[in-house]
Order: sequence, then C-alpha cells, then structure tokens
Amino acid sequence: MGSGGKRECPDHDKMSCSCMKWHEEEVKARRSDSAFNMFESLNLELRDIGGYLYEVINHPELVVSFYGKWKVKGNKGKWNKGLGALRDYIRAKQGKKPLAKTKRPKILSIANGYKSFDVRKGIPDGFVHFEDPSGEKLCTRKGIEFCKALVGFEESAGRWKPVISGVIVRKDDIQTLEACLAR
Repeated sequence: MGSGGKRECPDHDKMSCSCMKWHEEEVKARRSDSAFNMFESLNLELRDIGGYLYEVINHPELVVSFYGKWKVKGNKGKWNKGLGALRDYIRAKQGKKPLAKTKRPKILSIANGYKSFDVRKGIPDGFVHFEDPSGEKLCTRKGIEFCKALVGFEESAGRWKPVISGVIVRKDDIQTLEACLAR
C-alpha cells in the first residue's frame, strides 16, 4: 500500500541522486496513501487487483483507482471523478437520497465584476446596506440575493486592497436577516 510516513532514500546524496526508481516508487506510495484516506472517509473496504486498481469489497460492482476515480465494473464508459459522486452513487444503491449540495451565493444585479458594490457613491432605491460580519454567510444560507459592500480601499504592503463591510440586500430581505440575528 503506502509508505505511511516520510522515508529516507538509502543511497540518497543531495548533490547527485541516482535512485530515480526508488523515488518513483515513493511517489506512487504517497498517492496510494492519499487515495486510501479518501476512500476510508466513505467506509469502503478495498482489495488490490493490480494496476493501481482496487475492488470495493462492500460494493462488489465498483472499481476504484488511487487517483480518486471510480467506475462500475463492466461499464465501458469513462471513469467518474470525485468522492461526492461516489458517495451519491452509494447512497442511491442503499435507497437513500443524495446529500444536499452546498448552496451557491446569489449575487445581486447591481454588483460589479468583483461581486461587490461601492457604497461611497450611494445605494440605489430598494436596497439596504446590512453592516454585519455574518451577513454574507446568512444570505447564502437563506438563499437571499446580495453583494458585498465596498466602503473604501486601504494600502497594505504597497498594494491597495478593498475594504468590505457587510452586504447589500433588497429592502424586502432585511427583515429575514434581522430575524436570523435575533435568534
């Protein structure tokens, strides 16, 4: 399987290394370890079938590689990537619903290319500046459209960086955010 820890090359000389084969095996072992850690998080029991492929003992229809790819045996299609897709496949086989996807923030149409709005120029009618550090997280969680509130710039290490303070939301959504904070 893997090395389990950092090993020293027995004949390693920092100036000239003639043990490339050993180093290639070490890289393969580290990749294998990281793949096993990924698959362990899904409680998969693996058996080596050669060629960097592993059969999943508790799901015999699956084959995984230590590169984090997987596919169903006998399926001539391409390899699937990602543990999220594998987790959803296993849950579907067990008759369970897939886990909820992470919510993406909904950005207001008044935002610029950096997903922010410069409040120094004034805020358009129908929008409110919500000055709370947790505003962005609350808006994403509740599915409220927002954009970051740019209040200025500051110089840091010779570069100008934006200063963000809260979010801009529609007037209708401000009550929802305040109710969340009151809890």
